[in-house]
Amino acid sequence: MHIHTPETKKNPQFKGATNQEKWDNYIADINAYKEDIAVVGVTDYVCADNYFKFKQLIADGKITKSFDLVVPNVELRISPVTGDSIPINIHCIFNPAFDNEIEKRFFQKLKFEYKGRTYDASKSDLRDLGRAYKNDPGLEERIAVLDGIKQYVVPFTELKSIFDHDVELRSNTIIIVANGKDGVGGLKDHAELIEGIRYESLDATRQNIYTFSDAVFSSNEGDRKYFLGQKKNAKDVIIDDEKEVMRKCGTLMPCFHGCDAHDNAKIFEPDNKSYCWVKADPSFEGIKQVLFEPAERITVDQDNPTLNFDKPVFTGIRITGNVKVLDSDNSKLSFTQTDLPLNRGMTSIIGGRGKGKSMLINYLGYGLSKEITEKLRSKIRLDSNFSVSWQQGSESSERNFPLDAQKELPFTFIYQSKIKEIADDNDALKKEIIDILSGAGFQKPISSVDELEVKETLQKYWNIKEWLLKAENGKLVNDKTAISRSIEQVKEKIDLVTEGSNKKLLEDYVSNLKNQRLLLEENARLKRLRLQILDFKKSINDEISDLGVAIPEIDTIEQQRAIVKLYKENLRAGRELEEENNAIKEDNFQDYKGDLSQLLNNLANYQKEIIDLQRQLDEVGQQERELEETKGKLDKINKVQSDALADEATLISHTWQNSIFNNPERGKNENELIQKLLDDRNVDIRGTIFFNLSAFYATVEKYIDGRSLKPKTLPKILELLEINDQNASQDILTYTIDKIERIKAANPGCFYEGEEYDVFKVFTDPALRGKYMHVFADITVDGNPLDELSAGQKGTVYLCLKLATQLFSGPIIFDQPEDDLDNDFITNELIGLFKEIKKYRQVIIVSHNANLVVNADSEQVIIADNQGEYLSYSSGALENEIINKEICKILEGGERAFEKRRDKYRYVK
Repeated sequence: MHIHTPETKKNPQFKGATNQEKWDNYIADINAYKEDIAVVGVTDYVCADNYFKFKQLIADGKITKSFDLVVPNVELRISPVTGDSIPINIHCIFNPAFDNEIEKRFFQKLKFEYKGRTYDASKSDLRDLGRAYKNDPGLEERIAVLDGIKQYVVPFTELKSIFDHDVELRSNTIIIVANGKDGVGGLKDHAELIEGIRYESLDATRQNIYTFSDAVFSSNEGDRKYFLGQKKNAKDVIIDDEKEVMRKCGTLMPCFHGCDAHDNAKIFEPDNKSYCWVKADPSFEGIKQVLFEPAERITVDQDNPTLNFDKPVFTGIRITGNVKVLDSDNSKLSFTQTDLPLNRGMTSIIGGRGKGKSMLINYLGYGLSKEITEKLRSKIRLDSNFSVSWQQGSESSERNFPLDAQKELPFTFIYQSKIKEIADDNDALKKEIIDILSGAGFQKPISSVDELEVKETLQKYWNIKEWLLKAENGKLVNDKTAISRSIEQVKEKIDLVTEGSNKKLLEDYVSNLKNQRLLLEENARLKRLRLQILDFKKSINDEISDLGVAIPEIDTIEQQRAIVKLYKENLRAGRELEEENNAIKEDNFQDYKGDLSQLLNNLANYQKEIIDLQRQLDEVGQQERELEETKGKLDKINKVQSDALADEATLISHTWQNSIFNNPERGKNENELIQKLLDDRNVDIRGTIFFNLSAFYATVEKYIDGRSLKPKTLPKILELLEINDQNASQDILTYTIDKIERIKAANPGCFYEGEEYDVFKVFTDPALRGKYMHVFADITVDGNPLDELSAGQKGTVYLCLKLATQLFSGPIIFDQPEDDLDNDFITNELIGLFKEIKKYRQVIIVSHNANLVVNADSEQVIIADNQGEYLSYSSGALENEIINKEICKILEGGERAFEKRRDKYRYVK
């Protein structure tokens, strides 16, 4: 935007002994420059001669380096003078399409008074001024012109008057006031001057100059921030906000920068490599877009700002030949051959009704496995000749994906009316919010409760209860008290028959019988154990053999030897007991008067009965212990489920606060943008355990016998189950099986009998429990719960959450957002959000809203057309004349949107 030539009228320092040699070196250095340069502003003082020479050198093929645009940059000195008595430096950059008008409508209109004569800036008047100043009528013309230019200082009011009276000239000129010692900043550094309270005598003058100008030449970051209303003082307070800057300067202003090359070393190389990056078509209209978007469209930096945030993007759409859209013999709708590059910023697709704007992105979305509008699902006919190109990052290679493969790529797709569908269905919205949180890192804790284990534990509980409550002839079979009483009764019988002098011997006899029986039972168990060990040995060794690897076979000889040894010892001990009992009979009961055989048989039977009863008593005790353990396990299962719900709720809250709202792993700017999306609405999300009373009633009433509980209503059931409806969720979270057993015992007729109808399942079975109790993301907006928001508010919140949580992920494709969102939100918020979001992710929208397309500053506009059922697409930048006209023709309010964009940063009294 600012390069001088070897014949520049002031301070030329280009290398070379002669003028031609200087030009040759200049041209060689330009042609040898390696980096791409899109726009060149050829600068000279009070003339454009060298601009036209530069253009001719390109036309003659001497300057071979490719430029998209070359513009004349006329540098002027205007009064008043700066603090160093130097006139203020100002630049007029003209539309090259208008360059043949500059001489007549600009240079010949300029005025400079010297000793009673008024001089314009034509070559002849500049010569005359130089000769008059030098008091040398015969001064060589070239030198005289140079001297005239050096003295030519235009009063600010005269310069302003030219443009005030020639509106067309003004519309084809960008006026940039210079910084430095010879600019307005020469009065003081730009920002320091205008924000300060000193130099009050110059206040009106400088404000006039800034108001007259379109932009500032400065690479100073303080200047850039000030003229955008963003500069802060040492206390981190904005010095002059946007409104105040517009009051002082007439508008927010961009800062341009150039190399200002007066020598070969600085050709296209500004100080500190502060290159000027402009995001626009390389055209005069493209440059003018910077005036309408001074913050987003221009950056002065060493590196390309579009690569500051590396992001995955769609780089293009390619359609080879005609591609049939719908899988129907009755439709001939087809895409025509298209090669459509896609901008990495924001792309808007527009077109009249039925022109194929939504069809393009729905086809793309469906081909990349996204959910699309219901009316097109299953109707689209995917074709390998329709493909998209994708780049994961700036360092990655571009990849091509034919859509018939339905590859999944990481991008967000919002089809037309999707937001309305979500906003109209609270349950769907809550699910979407959980999905959004999941995208931000929330993962529902994996339950440690196994449903099969729960069923098995409940079955075990019911089996034990059934065994303990088994009855015959109206009496419990496994009554612990009754069994103990039976044992005592048998013992009394033994005492009765062993009364007398042989009592001790008979007791020994009975004891020996008992021990013999126990030894026989133990040997039976040892035999079974040995067989199990042999089977185990064979199974393992067969497995080792099948593997065919060097693993030693197992040997159980030691275990078998130990078993045989114990078995023999038990046999020997049993024989000894038998011999002892034989001796008791033979040695001590020869003179017994009764039936000794019957007596001994009775004692043996009594002892067997005691052993059997004791075994039954032990089993009852074991079953009771297992029942308590099972009940404890069921209570633990309940607690684990309750803790899991609490953990899930906590994790939702944590994800919101630390992964979405204020993520310490993100940068400050990113967090501020997300907070702008959410905090302005006072959006808050907390995980909440939700208890659905009606769902609980529908679940539990099947287990309540309405013949005894009348009426079988929800309040009556809650009262029966001792659940406080004001604290129901907490009561259920702490429910125990002892509590339900106590309630069932106190209200025997109110519950159906049998394991199938055990009401405790309602509190323990995860499937049943999940019907009435779960965790959801409790969202509030300005303190109002979700249920109290309008559908429009819900849609807005949903979109903001969607954008915030996926802000730094892949592209977002959004079909007609204006259909689901009110115009006030679009105008006052969504436009600004899209302008920020597109820095971090590619945005592609289909829209018929002119404000959204124009004022969100779409970098690319795609025009959809349908001629005879053949869909075609063309594209260009917002400032492209053809695109501009199409926007105004297709979109209602298009012209007004452009006016609004042009005027939004201008001060209105």
